[in-house]
Amino acid sequence: MNRLLTVVSMFAIALGFTGPTSAQNNSASPVEAFYCDLREGHDLKDLMEVAEDLDEWADDQDASYSAWVLTPQFTSGPVPDFIWLGSWSDYANMGAGMDEWMEDDDDLGEAFNEVSDCSSAHVLASSVEVRAEGGPPGDGLVMFSRCNIDEDSNGMEAIEAHRGVSAMMAGKGAKGSSWVFFPALGGGDLDYDYLSVLHFDNWTDYGNGLQHWVNGGGRQEGAKIMDGVSVCGENPATVWNVRLVRNGEE
Repeated sequence: MNRLLTVVSMFAIALGFTGPTSAQNNSASPVEAFYCDLREGHDLKDLMEVAEDLDEWADDQDASYSAWVLTPQFTSGPVPDFIWLGSWSDYANMGAGMDEWMEDDDDLGEAFNEVSDCSSAHVLASSVEVRAEGGPPGDGLVMFSRCNIDEDSNGMEAIEAHRGVSAMMAGKGAKGSSWVFFPALGGGDLDYDYLSVLHFDNWTDYGNGLQHWVNGGGRQEGAKIMDGVSVCGENPATVWNVRLVRNGEE
């Protein structure tokens, strides 16, 4: 069973999808994550009502901000009721948006606090696109897998290796979009160097990609590409349902 979980977790390095890609450079964008629990008497419907108000606020105050609500699907151990994931087009817009929020959040912070408790963790990562059609992803599901860079390698080589595996999987007909998240602020003492992040629009696309990875030769070919660069999948991946809150401006 543990070996099967490892194989499935390693699928997160496949990063394969079909379709055009945006310019593939190594520029990074900020991504924040809040780990949250719903307060007693409240549910996700209450949360999404507040999220709709934030969407309207950001139209004028923080236009580049995008956000998603992630709820657990395949996880283990204690996990939050949801993760609030947010991103900006660049770090300058992040700083400006945070100033706007702290100056006048139109009482949205209090509204969020009424329905949820997000005090356990707030972390920031640097996201680098591996392969994507462009723009933030929508609803669907996302897989996170922890990766460690080999001693004689580095982050840039890891990104290029992921892109190589992505191209291989795309050739097999796999669909999806992907990024790597390098820890930046918060998070404490981590046992990984970065996260491999794989998004699918639906479970049909996910299952198709997993079939190519597990039974279609993808795992063996991917292992050759990643050899000596990075190791992903020593711990099982986690999979979360995704609901788009806001698609920010580029």
